[in-house]
Amino acid sequence: MKALHRSPFLVATGLGVLLIVTLFLLKLLVSGIPYPLIRQLLQGLGLVTLFYWINKAFLEVTVTFYNKRLTLLSQLITLTPLWLYMLWANFPLLFELQPDHIFPAFVASLNAGFTEEYLIRGLILGYLLRFSQKKASYLWLSLLLSSIIFGVLHAPNFLVQPFEFTIYQIIASGLSGLFDGAIYLRTKSLIWVIFAHFLQDFAALGSQGLEEAVHQTVQWPVLGMMLLVYGGLTLILLRSKRICSVFEHDWT
Repeated sequence: MKALHRSPFLVATGLGVLLIVTLFLLKLLVSGIPYPLIRQLLQGLGLVTLFYWINKAFLEVTVTFYNKRLTLLSQLITLTPLWLYMLWANFPLLFELQPDHIFPAFVASLNAGFTEEYLIRGLILGYLLRFSQKKASYLWLSLLLSSIIFGVLHAPNFLVQPFEFTIYQIIASGLSGLFDGAIYLRTKSLIWVIFAHFLQDFAALGSQGLEEAVHQTVQWPVLGMMLLVYGGLTLILLRSKRICSVFEHDWT
């Protein structure tokens, strides 16, 4: 096991492959259940249970849900780019919430937010940061790899939605993963990333519904805007004079 830890990127890639394969198998296993919300909850429970055990037995990553070393005010100020983004992209959709969609959207979004952020940012990115040796290049590579894994994690969705939309979702999720990772790196508090993920999903699912949200028209040019927005926000949070604060946290 110690030999494997000498190649953290290889370990993280292996974890990503295991995560994606497990999700694919879970989707097949629960495909006969007629209720989408129940299927999603079972998938999330299965993934968290498996990787919680892997973490306890092998990775030994301490996932920080809330960083008590930073004051709440300092974390809120640090996340100013996130609040501005949500006001622009998510908040307007809250006025379009449909009463019949609110409860299933809330549960599905909370499940996805906690599960995916715990696995990708908490475990995989957290694991990589243990070996950073305070190098900015290593940090960026870790962020990129974890974001790619997050994007490809949506690949098994082709089982329940159009293939073209799945490809679009993989790319879009990978881009948003850069911003989500930057949020975690700067605050060392997973709760903010879970909240951001939850609100983004809730705004979309609450206005469109669980079924309708996976049958949208694919607009490829939007990916260019996503690259500019998420890339720009990531660079703001991880600008050179702020990166040093990331290494002040004990990621072990």
